[in-house]
Amino acid sequence: MKPLLPRPTHGGVIVITLATVAALSFLAAYTLTRSAPRVRMAYQNAAWQEARVAAEAGIDAAMNDLYVNATGFSPGAWPGWKQEAAPVAAPTSSGGLLGGLLGGATSTLSGILVSLLGGGTTSSTTTTPGTAVNSAAPIYLDNVRLSATTGIATEVDVRLWALEPVSNPNARWFRIRCMATCALPPGSAAGTPANLDARLRRFSLKNVRPALRNDDPGRPSSIPLPNISRVIEILVEPIHSFELALWTAGQITLPPSGSWAIDSFDSTDPKKSGPGGIYPGSGSPMVQANGHIASSAAHAFDSPYGATILANGTRVNGAAATDGGDDHATKEHENISGTFAMDPARIHDDFNRQMIPLPRPAGEFLPPPAGGSFSTGPQSSPLVYSVHGDLKTVNITAPATGTGAVVIMIDGNLDLAKPLVIPPSVIAILFVRGNITFRDRVNSGPGSSNLANHLLIFAEGTGYQNQTLRASGTAPICAAFYGPRTDAVVDGAVDWIGSLSALTFRIASGGNGGIHYDESLASLGPVIGFRIARYIEDVRE
Repeated sequence: MKPLLPRPTHGGVIVITLATVAALSFLAAYTLTRSAPRVRMAYQNAAWQEARVAAEAGIDAAMNDLYVNATGFSPGAWPGWKQEAAPVAAPTSSGGLLGGLLGGATSTLSGILVSLLGGGTTSSTTTTPGTAVNSAAPIYLDNVRLSATTGIATEVDVRLWALEPVSNPNARWFRIRCMATCALPPGSAAGTPANLDARLRRFSLKNVRPALRNDDPGRPSSIPLPNISRVIEILVEPIHSFELALWTAGQITLPPSGSWAIDSFDSTDPKKSGPGGIYPGSGSPMVQANGHIASSAAHAFDSPYGATILANGTRVNGAAATDGGDDHATKEHENISGTFAMDPARIHDDFNRQMIPLPRPAGEFLPPPAGGSFSTGPQSSPLVYSVHGDLKTVNITAPATGTGAVVIMIDGNLDLAKPLVIPPSVIAILFVRGNITFRDRVNSGPGSSNLANHLLIFAEGTGYQNQTLRASGTAPICAAFYGPRTDAVVDGAVDWIGSLSALTFRIASGGNGGIHYDESLASLGPVIGFRIARYIEDVRE
């Protein structure tokens, strides 16, 4: 009898192994099938959030270029920007529109008064349907690559328009629109989200969404499909140099005695001003309560609270603001001292604005007149003089007809012991590099316009020494002054009618004077910054 051989066992092991591998593969496939949509959704969410961050980064880049190229007196170069084709020309308002931002800026000489008084050059414009706004042809940045924090391939397209409201041709606004596009993983086209989600998030999976094509000027986006885009638009309002009655980059010290006061009026409104637009007097019912004062001085880290405006009981008919300095845990206002003659509800500590230097325009200018009397040119082309040294007397000849304009650039001191007469038919703009001293009437009284918008003074100190502005006597001063490096010292009897911006401001003694802000100055003067007036995200299909 043959012995039975043992039955082989290795075949069963292979079967069990294969079954185990098949089960594990099934589990892995099932897990991958369930997790892949979630991974894809997580990537889509990351790209969605990154697109907004990128769009806001494009807005920031445009805002920075506005600061560099659209503030002060000289036209900017706008490096990297390109000009879109001009739209069909449409009638512009009487004031004209800003010239094309690229290559269409006004010449230096004629542009001085244009930039100060709100005028502009005529350019090809179009009136947006359904609105009362003239718009210049936009400029744009094309396919700018960004370094995304998530590593997602990202680029932006930015467009910028200069706007002019038909109702106010002196206003200069800007519209900035930025589209950011971020890449999606290739599988997104196969595993699309719900239709509603895709529309809201503006996914472009197999084709670029038609609504996005208008926001992609120049070359088409280099981000491959599928991708995701977000569009942000802001409306930017310019900040002018004479928007406040009193503004300093440092401390403000008001008088501890007398009846010194700060208030406002409007020389363009007969209901808010005296005959001819003059200041109606502190006791008049026409006087307004918009004499705002502010200081941009920042507090030291070791002393976050404390006064930067020493009001000393001065009556301020307007708001008062500082850049910090107030402890919100207390009822008192630590940022301003001596506030018992002020409205507590109009005291703030959130003022944040930079007082930037404004260098004079460059160019070839006329020497001082031999006879001592400065002539004027038309407002569109003022006569510009350069005085290499001090100037002690200023005589301006009024034009035979119409309104004339003159620009005087003074390298030394402006030291006036006699009245400075600005005829009603003259607009004078002074640039001063030295110290300024007023001892008598300035653009006030018989023979003068008595309007601050007829005398604009810009102090432009050089080197490391600050300038000084000193005003004394009892005669009014009707002027708008801007000096980021000027220490202003005013006698308490002086009435400053207009606007005053300086490094510091101090009243030397008590008196019955004050600062009486002319509200018509708010839209005049050069642009020194910008603020966002509107922010939206375009989610239209």
